[in-house]
Amino acid sequence: DDKTIEIKYRLLPILKQMVDLELINSGCLFNWGGGEPTICTEFDDIANFLHKHYLHQAVNSSGIVYSDTILQGLKDNSMSVQISPDAGTEETYYKIKKQNNFEKVWENIKRYSLYPDMLYVKYIFFNLSANENDVRNFMERCKDSGVKIIVIDCESNTANNPNSSFGNVTDEMLRLAVLMKHLAVENGMKYEISYQWQEKHHKFIEEN
Repeated sequence: DDKTIEIKYRLLPILKQMVDLELINSGCLFNWGGGEPTICTEFDDIANFLHKHYLHQAVNSSGIVYSDTILQGLKDNSMSVQISPDAGTEETYYKIKKQNNFEKVWENIKRYSLYPDMLYVKYIFFNLSANENDVRNFMERCKDSGVKIIVIDCESNTANNPNSSFGNVTDEMLRLAVLMKHLAVENGMKYEISYQWQEKHHKFIEEN
């Protein structure tokens, strides 16, 4: 039978049972993904339950939706959030995201930057985002928004599949990644180089 069976269930009761049975290690990290996890109907309830039991969470967010729950998690260091605008201009943002929430995303980044030690703002390099104007504007936006940590990333298909529509890793892309790193240092920001880069590219960015 090749029919797909859709299974719907509530996650919170399962987590409660796992905690009651002591099946979750206290050092466990819960990683929220999937585009915009805050729109999940259980997000606040689950996040608050995990917080109550001293379980840390990492949220990967588009930044389009602001969350008081995330802000509180940032405040008490129980939660981190990573937001990926992937552009420094509204024009490029629209080409990548196909919607017009560029300013809203940066407004929410600025709100979260009240507690900057757990806020990560990521730039994913690929053929649409690899230009110096966007890189410089992205870094200016980070500076103006109070961001303290950036993530220099590469689209996985770009890193590992040169025949993909995302393009491949070029010398210009590497130059721009190095530029972003230097701009971060100049502005007193920490930077992380994503694991998505091939080892040789990661090394090049780090050493130049």
